[in-house]
Amino acid sequence: MDRFEQVGIFSEDYLKRFGEPSTWLMLITFAKNFLRHLHPRFLLISGDWNLRHSPQFVGQLSWLDGMGLVLGAMLLLEVVLRRSTRGIPVAYLAVSALGFLLALVPSSLTQPPPHATRSIAAWPFLALLTGAVLTVGVTRAPRLAWGVTGIGLIFMAFFRINYLTHYPAEAKLLSNRGVYWFNHDVKEAALRAQSSGDWEAFRSQASPFFRPLFKYYLIHYANMPCREAERFLQHGRDAP
Repeated sequence: MDRFEQVGIFSEDYLKRFGEPSTWLMLITFAKNFLRHLHPRFLLISGDWNLRHSPQFVGQLSWLDGMGLVLGAMLLLEVVLRRSTRGIPVAYLAVSALGFLLALVPSSLTQPPPHATRSIAAWPFLALLTGAVLTVGVTRAPRLAWGVTGIGLIFMAFFRINYLTHYPAEAKLLSNRGVYWFNHDVKEAALRAQSSGDWEAFRSQASPFFRPLFKYYLIHYANMPCREAERFLQHGRDAP
């Protein structure tokens, strides 16, 4: 509950940023957060603003998902103009779309939005939607399978290159500027403690939320067993 008090939109301290806390303000905040998860920048361009949650090479949708979005719009237009759903798995698409939207609710109850990790349950439903739409497209135009395969392979190649080159370089650049997306400062503190033997100074930096992270460094750099590392974080003791 302490964590939800920090990130939940029902926190009075958070709501006071936008006005007098009330049920109506909660609903408005929730609606705005929900819509931010559907923003083109989040879905198509750069994804989550937090570098830990997204390499920001692309949005939450891959290029194949983008292709599915275009084909889906074409299918929807066909249904409206022809008033026919022949060959379209309407129930399957509807359930997948509903699952996607409902899975955005937990993330929309927190801040800051949009949040890729807290909305992680939505992305399998999105994959189901993309797969269904592309299947309809390939069934109607078999040659489209070459385009689907090609786009998938090209996206995979570019994503891999970005993930292994630009992404770590960007993280390192930010850490040099004092922005530690990947807890570089915690690792540096652990290395200093390993060198000096003063693990109490390292322990004093541990907050309850990041305790598992600090425990990992105690296990790895101080050679503490897991339970001993946990006791040390809670109560302290002489350096190992």
